[in-house]
Amino acid sequence: MAKTVRKGKIGLGDIQMTPGDFSRTTSTGGTQTLSGFPFVVVDPNGQYTTIQAALNAAGAKVVIVPDTYAGAEETSIAAGQVVIDLRNGKPQYRSLGIYTNTQMNLLLSSILNGADPSAIYFASYGNYATEALTGAIDVPDGSTIYQANAVSGYIKASDASTNSVAGFFLAQTNINGASVWGLNPVVIGSTANTGVTITGIEVDVNVNNASSVAQGITLQGSWSANPTTAAGIRLITPGGTSRKWTSFLSSDDSSTDLGLFLGAQGATSASSQRIDLQSRNAGGTAKTSKIYSDLDGHLTLNPDSGDDIIALAGTVQQDGKTSLYNGISTVGGGIAAEYATADLTAQGAAIAATTIYAVPASGAGTYRISFAAKVTQAATTSCILGGTNGFQIVYTDADDSVVVTTPAGVPFNSTTVLLATNSTQNQYSGVIIVRAKESTNIQYSFGYTSVGATPMQFALHIKVEAL
Repeated sequence: MAKTVRKGKIGLGDIQMTPGDFSRTTSTGGTQTLSGFPFVVVDPNGQYTTIQAALNAAGAKVVIVPDTYAGAEETSIAAGQVVIDLRNGKPQYRSLGIYTNTQMNLLLSSILNGADPSAIYFASYGNYATEALTGAIDVPDGSTIYQANAVSGYIKASDASTNSVAGFFLAQTNINGASVWGLNPVVIGSTANTGVTITGIEVDVNVNNASSVAQGITLQGSWSANPTTAAGIRLITPGGTSRKWTSFLSSDDSSTDLGLFLGAQGATSASSQRIDLQSRNAGGTAKTSKIYSDLDGHLTLNPDSGDDIIALAGTVQQDGKTSLYNGISTVGGGIAAEYATADLTAQGAAIAATTIYAVPASGAGTYRISFAAKVTQAATTSCILGGTNGFQIVYTDADDSVVVTTPAGVPFNSTTVLLATNSTQNQYSGVIIVRAKESTNIQYSFGYTSVGATPMQFALHIKVEAL
């Protein structure tokens, strides 16, 4: 049996350590020796004067470095050995670790209420892990504690020049093809538990001063090269057949005024950062359309180069004019806009002056009124489509404010003889262009002549466009 290495009087509770013995003074003044404890204490005045010497001792598994040690550092640690360094009031645990996938390899653990890290990890991954520091809690049923933290860090910043970080993690590659994660939280909802809420990461930012700069998540770094692929945030399809997230980014009502802000691609002469939208056709070919703001701040919708189609579903509201069409600059209002329509069928009498469009306060300008009329039921004896006066417009002129009624009896795209044809082939159409004053009405009227017991019936369709 190896001799104890501590010199001097052994006091009550003092420990003597050799690679094979664990000796202590008992309460009655005797000495108790337990065999098989692989502890070694580095003692500059004893048998193991350096850390390496203690590690080289036969059977040494745990080497304790006291606060008073000032010798050389170890050069190597064998598998299964641990160095507990107590110097400078900063305890440190050093070990090679174990890297065989046959069991959980935990160097330093804090376990509460019988929690089993090995069972928890293996149940999720079917494998094991090597961990330098492990915290585990099995929160019991009936617990009234507000929160249980397996690992936590707390910091209070009392100096403005120090970056105060409650939890810091750094991962670095050291070989080609390596994969590293700075942080990899995992939450699991058991199939046996209903009504649970599982949150991967919750960032609480508590602001109590209006001068604060609040940032929930900031992605930055120091790059010496630009990678081929670099996604700030990436959503990956969950494992399992046909499983999907319900949404990628989501904000609650009233949570913010600005849902998304994208800066420019450069400091000068740069368009905005793009939004790329990818779809796949029936053959699986990817199609990508882009949305961005150009150098002059024009919103640009750029469809896939192979299609050049922008499809707008639903009603489109446009406040400004279309200044460029098919590569050619437009004038005036840009593109004609249809502002009013009337679709009348089975009409059997004259139509008196009827308002079709009320020109708004800002709407003074040129308007095009197009109409098409047709006999849909011939009269017993005779008829005239449009009667004596035909199709007329009543409006207030924008230049002199005079109320104008367009000429009566104009046959437009027909003739007087044809308009008297008592047949459903009788058709009457035309265009009238007026310059109407703001805050006035544009009205239409249509004449009617029919002879015989069965009256002539007609359809009239009108459209009003702003030019």
